[in-house]
Amino acid sequence: MSSPASVDAAGQPSILINMTTGIELEFLAYTPKNVKPKAYLLKALRAPVTLKCSKCAASHSWDLPFAGKLDHQGDVSPFCLWSLTSDMSVVPCRKTEEPYVPKDSAWYNMELKSRIINFARPTTCPLGQTYPCTGEPFLWDANTEISAFVQRIHEAFSGPGYCVATNGLTGLHIHLGNFKDIMPVKSSLGMFSLWTALERIFDEVLPVSRIGMEKVAGPLPGIDRPHAVYKYDDALSSDWVGSCSRVFLEMLRRDVKKAFEKGPESARSTIIDQLKSCNVPAWLAYISTFDTVKLFRDTWPSNQTAGTWLSHRSLAVNLTNLEIGYGNKDTVEIRAAPGSLDLSEISAWYDLMVYLTSLNKSVLCNSQSTSTLIV
Repeated sequence: MSSPASVDAAGQPSILINMTTGIELEFLAYTPKNVKPKAYLLKALRAPVTLKCSKCAASHSWDLPFAGKLDHQGDVSPFCLWSLTSDMSVVPCRKTEEPYVPKDSAWYNMELKSRIINFARPTTCPLGQTYPCTGEPFLWDANTEISAFVQRIHEAFSGPGYCVATNGLTGLHIHLGNFKDIMPVKSSLGMFSLWTALERIFDEVLPVSRIGMEKVAGPLPGIDRPHAVYKYDDALSSDWVGSCSRVFLEMLRRDVKKAFEKGPESARSTIIDQLKSCNVPAWLAYISTFDTVKLFRDTWPSNQTAGTWLSHRSLAVNLTNLEIGYGNKDTVEIRAAPGSLDLSEISAWYDLMVYLTSLNKSVLCNSQSTSTLIV
C-alpha cells in the first residue's frame, strides 16, 4: 500500500490527507476438531507481533490494536480497535471445497473488521504503546497495520490441520470516510457514479461470484433476465453485491408499468423518454442533480415496486451508512471485491478504491466544499 504526498502538484493540501478508511475481511477458518476456531484466532490476535522499528535498526514486540469478542452480538469497540465477529452469510461450499480443507476439521465463519485508519498519515496506537528506544508514542501506518493482521492470520493457520480460506460467499469490503465529518455528498454520489459508469469494466476483473446479476423484471423485452452479455447460470450470481445500474433499470421498469396503467398514449411517451435516458451519461447527469444522498435514494424503487428484492445496502457501492438510522459509520462502503487474504490483492484493491475516490475532486477535509462528479 502506498501513501500519497500531503501536497498535490498544484501546491494545495492533498484531498487524501484526511481520508479515513476501514477494511472488512470475510473468510472461513478451519482447525482440528478439538480446537475451537473462534477462540484460537482470538488468542492469536491478542499475542504480540514483532516489527522492525522505524526509529532504530532493532525489532520490537507490539500488541495489535485489537480488542473484541467472537459472538453474534457485534463488536466491543468497532471503530477504535479491530474486532472479530461471525458472518452468518459465509458458509463452506462442501462439494467443491472439501478436497482443499483439512479432513475432520471444525470451521467458523469469520469477519475481521479494522478500526478507523488514516490512509495518508500514521496514527497514534490506541493502546498507548510507545517506542522502547525513544519513549515516543508508537504510530501505526496503514500499510504496516493491515499487513500485521493479515500476516498473523496466516501464521496462526499455517500448521497441519489448520487452514483459512475464502470462497464465492466471502467479500473484501472497503469503507471510505472523512475523519470526524461525514463524507461530502458529491464524493459519495461520485463513487456511485463511477461504479455505474465503469460497471462492465469492473466485471472484466471481478469473479462471477461478485458480479451483480439480479433479475430485473419488467414489461419490456430483455429486461426480465440477467444482463445479455453474461451467459452464466443464475446460481452463480451474488446475493450480497448488486450492480449500481440495477437501480436505474428498476426505475425504468416501475415508470413504464405505471404508464401502461394510464393508457396507450402515456405508455408510448414514457417508453420513448425512458429509452432515451437508459444510458450511462444520462444516469450520471441524473445523479449530479441531487444535493443529499437521501434525496437520491428516495427516488429508488421500493421493494414493493421493484421486480425482485432490491437491497439498498447490498450494492457494489453502499450509501446507507451515510443516513441516520443506518448505524453511525458515516462511510461509503465498496462491497464488490471478492474475499481475499492475499496481502498483495488487499493492498492493490485498497489503494485503488482510495484513489478512485480522490478523482471526484472533492476536498475531503471540508465537508461543505463543492465538487465535480466524474461524468
